[in-house]
Amino acid sequence: MKKQTFLGGTAVLAASAMIVKIIGALFRIPLTSLLGGTGMGYYSCAAGIFLPVYAVTATGLPSAAARLVSEDIALNNGVSFRKIKRTALLLFGSAGIAGTMLILAAAYPFCRFAVRNIPALPSVVLIAPSVAAGCFSAVLRGCFEGKGDMRPTALSQVAEAISKLAFGLSGAYFVMYTADRSPDRFLKLIRYRGDMPDRETIAGLAACTASAAACTAVTVSCFAGLGVMAVCDILSGKRQVSMSLEKHGDIMDTRSIISGLASVALPAALCALLTDLTSVIDMLTIMNSLERAVRKAPDLYAGCGCRAEEIPNFMYGCFSGMAVTVFNLVPSVTNMLGRSIMPSAAAACGDRRRLAGCVKDVVFISVLAAMPCGFGIMALSEPILTLLFPDSPSAVSAAAAPLAVMSVGMILLCVSAPLFSVFQAAGRSDIPVKLMAAGAAAKAAGNILLVPVPQLGLTGAAISTDISYALICVLAFSKLGTVSDTNIRQVLRMTCPILLCGMICGVAARTAYIFSGSMNGFVSTVFSILFGAIFYIISTYFFVPAGKSTFKMTISQK
Repeated sequence: MKKQTFLGGTAVLAASAMIVKIIGALFRIPLTSLLGGTGMGYYSCAAGIFLPVYAVTATGLPSAAARLVSEDIALNNGVSFRKIKRTALLLFGSAGIAGTMLILAAAYPFCRFAVRNIPALPSVVLIAPSVAAGCFSAVLRGCFEGKGDMRPTALSQVAEAISKLAFGLSGAYFVMYTADRSPDRFLKLIRYRGDMPDRETIAGLAACTASAAACTAVTVSCFAGLGVMAVCDILSGKRQVSMSLEKHGDIMDTRSIISGLASVALPAALCALLTDLTSVIDMLTIMNSLERAVRKAPDLYAGCGCRAEEIPNFMYGCFSGMAVTVFNLVPSVTNMLGRSIMPSAAAACGDRRRLAGCVKDVVFISVLAAMPCGFGIMALSEPILTLLFPDSPSAVSAAAAPLAVMSVGMILLCVSAPLFSVFQAAGRSDIPVKLMAAGAAAKAAGNILLVPVPQLGLTGAAISTDISYALICVLAFSKLGTVSDTNIRQVLRMTCPILLCGMICGVAARTAYIFSGSMNGFVSTVFSILFGAIFYIISTYFFVPAGKSTFKMTISQK
């Protein structure tokens, strides 16, 4: 199979990430409407315990396998490829199974004592097997990415997204429809024993069951992705590797393979854990802090449309289910740049000047993609949320301001996250761990200090997010000098014109929205987004000559 270039692999992963995010939005937005705040609370609790364990056991695995495979191909012509894959599957597959068992063991105490949400227990239990499937799939993805082939990763991600959409929405819709139209049949399906409950109790049982159905779909999707990776692995051509094995035999012994995998996977997993800890920090701090804010100034939150004791859960649902969902759309795409640059950065390891070129490539493309999205969301946060959640005006009103503030942190995350792969490829996997630890500490401190302020509330959580990612970004650039000859001033000069173009995009989009106020809301929002995008493309042509030159040079070099 022909090896892809960095830009080719980036295009494949970026395209797949865009498709996955679109499908994910088609899943998440209707699911929020189906489950409501109560059901999304159960689903979020399952994700709260699932994501950190999944991060530890699976997120760092593609980077570890990709680095070892790419180094073996560069130095030894890939003679140890099959041994690396076999060892990684055994090692990390065991870790995945252990992660599943850990979630199952911790499910009850987590729901009973940590979040005090026993109805979320079925959701947590049903999502647990996805960790094991994700680990096996991640190893195979890393092996392909180490060879510079991003297509199997893209295919498996799309398969996961489609299966989750199909099974998740159909299952949740069936549960909610049955509970609403035929309560007797619904109670019989869930084997409810006792007298006929009232309508409110049935709605709560339906939300719990529908959440469990959505979590089951997550597990099914992970196994679907694993199936696609297994088929790609079977169908992939191994003739050259087999000939090399016959000629030279394995060079790397099992101990060195395990050591190499662990040296990358453990720090990367810790870094991913710290990244996902921000959502856990929000879950554990925002609701408690909002309770204090509501007690201090109940009149400020009177427009939420729910009882005072329900306001913290409602506000947290708005923040995590709406603002954070939109916030994560762009970074999930730009993070693929780090995955795609891993083979190139690993090959440049030891050549500080060549590694600096990799840094310029990934920063330039990340900034070019992040600026219009960040400033566009800042300018149109409420219209975008209204477009996505038209049936929840009070929730949109609560989430709009935090989303606008968090757009700054989104840009910073898009720029800094791909640099972590550069550090990992250069053998400094400890740096991302330290940076994310500092960011997580800043996030926790910011939430505790700012969210209880009644005038801030959720906006305080957004500000702490910006502070966290600003700290991470500054520290990441300050550490680049330890692994490469990157000229930070040159990188900043390259990004400043793009920053100006992003601002122009935001101003153009907001202006278009103001002057198109007489149009239908959907038409006005879409028109404003397109208007801002056109101004961004035009402005980059006039204001980013250095960026264009760098981009053309990168293409010619590849």
